[in-house]
Amino acid sequence: YEARLLLRLDRPDEAMAVFLPFARQKTGEFWVWTLLAELVPPGQRLPCYARALCCSAPETFLVRTRQHAARTLLLHNRWADARAEIEQLVRTRQQQDWPVPAEVTAWQADARYGGAEASA
Repeated sequence: YEARLLLRLDRPDEAMAVFLPFARQKTGEFWVWTLLAELVPPGQRLPCYARALCCSAPETFLVRTRQHAARTLLLHNRWADARAEIEQLVRTRQQQDWPVPAEVTAWQADARYGGAEASA
């Protein structure tokens, strides 16, 4: 929590210094990698999200991380990879009767989404 607070106070270097010792002990936890993605520069976020999604966790825990990953993939114009994440997060949300965020619906309505074949 301290790292998140420091990040919100626009003190990312301090947040990283506080978080890293803890994160090194919890490398198998998806949320550690998701938070680390918030602490690193934008160009370094995708590997953090990828690692988070490789951790063992219920799909219901991963929907927000998948959305963050999809957003990052779309910023890199990787529509096929993003589509795979979007399809999985939508499937999980529908199974749980959770609403699909407007941002995700907008991605699905984009012509580039329809033209992208989801990567496996």
